[in-house]
Amino acid sequence: MSVRAKYHFASMTFIAGIILSIIGIGYGIFVHLSRTSDPCEIRLTYGLVGVGLLVTLSGLNAMMKSRVSYSKYITLIGAVVSVVGVISFLISYPENWMYPFATYVIATYSCGICILIGNAFAKVVLNLIEEKTVIKEEIAEEEIEKVIDETMKRVVDFSDTSIKFKDVSTEDFKPGKAFFEKDKIVKVKDDVSEVYELRKIKESKVEIKDEEIDDIANMLRETIKKEKDKKFWR
Repeated sequence: MSVRAKYHFASMTFIAGIILSIIGIGYGIFVHLSRTSDPCEIRLTYGLVGVGLLVTLSGLNAMMKSRVSYSKYITLIGAVVSVVGVISFLISYPENWMYPFATYVIATYSCGICILIGNAFAKVVLNLIEEKTVIKEEIAEEEIEKVIDETMKRVVDFSDTSIKFKDVSTEDFKPGKAFFEKDKIVKVKDDVSEVYELRKIKESKVEIKDEEIDDIANMLRETIKKEKDKKFWR
């Protein structure tokens, strides 16, 4: 049975209990119930009211949500104890309706009704506590989000800050000497002997002896290493 079906069943049980109680009270008023009334009228009146009350409370307990697993067992126990009290009254009245048996029957029925009322009250209190806890958690999350939003606005929005940018006009700008000499390119001749020798080797304008190959290879190796170091540090 789904949760919705259970709730509908509990609602119908609650309504049925109220109807039974109203019928019992109305019947008692109709027959002018008193101590001297017919025993069948007394049994029927109090039987309808007693059953209607316990059915109403049972439906009310079933309608209320509770995370406590044993709550439904408490409702069942209360209903069973109340039914025992009603059946004992119907069987014993009026022949065996005397002290102390009558007291035991009334106490049994009252105990079952008190169990149902107490269980319903406990469910209400637990639900209120859970709702307050959830509300506090939601408020805490909303406050955290609000603080984060305000902080982000302060970081992003520079309109509230005291930072002012100075307007630099062209009159304050004074170009340097290099600005006017930008078309003048000065070329400096590279007089490094190693570079000169390497250039000749590249252009195949020099004859290299076998004994000089090692020296030139070492020279090339050192030059390549220097170039790599320059690129790395750039």
